[in-house]
Amino acid sequence: MFSCKKDPLRETLLHESFLFQKLIAHDTVVSKKKDTCRIQIFSKTFLGNEKHNFYGEKAPEKLKVLWKIFLGSGLSGGGKKLIPWFGAGWTGQPLLVLEDSIPFIIQGAYDHGLHKFNAITGKEIWKYKFDDILKGTGTIWMNNNAKNYAEKYLILQGSRQGINKAFADAYVPSFRAVSLITGKEVWRLNSKRTESYSRDVDGSALVVNDTAYIGLENGFFTVFFPHPDSCFTSNKFPHPKIIKELKTFTAQEAGSHFGEVTIESSPVLLGNRIYFTAGSGHVYGYNCQTKILEWDFYIGSDMEGSPVVTDDNCIIVAVEKQFINGFGGALKLNPAKSPDEAVVWFFPTENKQCAEWKGGIIGSVSVNDFYRKSGNEPSLAAFTATDGNLYVVDHKSTQAGKPNSSWDLKKTFPAPKLVYKFQTGGAISTPVFTKNKIIACTYNGIHLFEYTSDLKFKRIDHKPLGSIEATPLVYDHKIFVACRDGYLYCLGDEKALIADNKSKNIETKKIVPEKIIVTENKADKEKEKIISIKEKPITEKVKKDVVAASEIKKAKTSDKTSGNIIAGKYYIIAGSFTIKANAENFKKKMQKEGFTAAVLQKDNKWTVVSLGEYDSKDKAEEESHRIRSAGKEVWVLGK
Repeated sequence: MFSCKKDPLRETLLHESFLFQKLIAHDTVVSKKKDTCRIQIFSKTFLGNEKHNFYGEKAPEKLKVLWKIFLGSGLSGGGKKLIPWFGAGWTGQPLLVLEDSIPFIIQGAYDHGLHKFNAITGKEIWKYKFDDILKGTGTIWMNNNAKNYAEKYLILQGSRQGINKAFADAYVPSFRAVSLITGKEVWRLNSKRTESYSRDVDGSALVVNDTAYIGLENGFFTVFFPHPDSCFTSNKFPHPKIIKELKTFTAQEAGSHFGEVTIESSPVLLGNRIYFTAGSGHVYGYNCQTKILEWDFYIGSDMEGSPVVTDDNCIIVAVEKQFINGFGGALKLNPAKSPDEAVVWFFPTENKQCAEWKGGIIGSVSVNDFYRKSGNEPSLAAFTATDGNLYVVDHKSTQAGKPNSSWDLKKTFPAPKLVYKFQTGGAISTPVFTKNKIIACTYNGIHLFEYTSDLKFKRIDHKPLGSIEATPLVYDHKIFVACRDGYLYCLGDEKALIADNKSKNIETKKIVPEKIIVTENKADKEKEKIISIKEKPITEKVKKDVVAASEIKKAKTSDKTSGNIIAGKYYIIAGSFTIKANAENFKKKMQKEGFTAAVLQKDNKWTVVSLGEYDSKDKAEEESHRIRSAGKEVWVLGK
């Protein structure tokens, strides 16, 4: 049963900050009922708010793993068959609310579940199960006219179409509303079949007053009433009232894109228009008053990233290198002008492939506008690209661009001033700002950067957790982000937790979550302890049987980093070499990316690099599917 009693562990002091006061001014409710609590919405949608310019507050100085929760895995489409997907991925950013000043995380995951966790202890409050994996980020809507407290705060969340659903089925309810309080379903929305090849919902809804706006992967920009009282019953479930469905592609575009005319972006609000990008190659502006798509900037690329609104009333969009002859990159548009005159600047990235993407930006662009206190501070935009670089530009500056470096190779546009570039490795996640820091998640783990007002940048920490496609959220000296290795991580300064404990006079060594893994560095070697606790002042107690090794699905590679292939064993192989020195170098590369790698002698000619050793072929195949889904080419070796 849901309880709003104050957590005895601590109360955050975040509400004292000026930034947080800006956020919760219109999102705070104090109920008169004794069985309810004070709710404050800290981050309510993907990239924080309706402008996509808020990513959290108070970044840490270090990336120590404070705790990690095993989210698990779920089956979903992987070509022609179902394969296990682990953890959470793109866009996958957590949401955060405070209930009586206690923070709670909302996380969609690949185990088909929408989860609510206590952000301090990691304890799961509830889990709602969808029909397929959840890739996108939800939106928390405060319903001011709710008839009961359970419907006061609704999470609007999408998923893939459903593993038991055929694409041709008439009914695919891949978008739903779930109560923040109870974790129970309130309504569901059918993603209709169109010429698009998908009926998933990866985007996050934008709610303005009592009206919601979202792009579905069937290519419809959908406007609807999220209020439960407006629902009608269909297929035995409540469904929200649809106001408008606008098709965002032509038959010709659907054909030339081979059905890839989805909308995977999340909309933003600027003035009386709502802007979003579409897989048909358009940046659209929807007029909330006339209810028509009145602004249309055409690029031609599949665009999956979401727009961000800048403080000079422009938008920045990410361009992917697909269906176009030129370059992907970051594009700033002034929608107050006609589409023919709207380009402010374009920053091309290199056409280098990462996983399935041929170039450009798959995630979104972030800006530091929310965190600038004066006009003298630089206006920055950050993005990571498939070419392996983090780019930071001054988004209010322009200079001469390279000739014929646009998306169609026909035009030359001004470019912003590049102020910092760092090779992080390929990425599809969105880097985020806080006051003077940037957090970038990549296929090579998580990177923490710091910069000064005179634009001196420095990477101050790096944690090679593995493949991270999700976007992080920053809160109170901690970073929350899910990884494709199956875990939701909380990283940051351990001293922040210790200070919290002291402030509440808790007699315990540290705060640790229930049924999670805590990593500790001892003699430069990571050791894992499995902790089980209750939400009260506790001392650490190791319980080795809390999480079975089969549940964690860790590779059982020997501590040895070299040896011979053993008959009867099955190995996940990442590389095969005729020169052993090359194998050793590749092993070190895999270890830097977070893998437990070993060099093994296959025969007199071949040396292989293994990422795991198993007793059964089925277990080896399952783990290899997980690694492949994170963008690594591996195969199983064994008899």
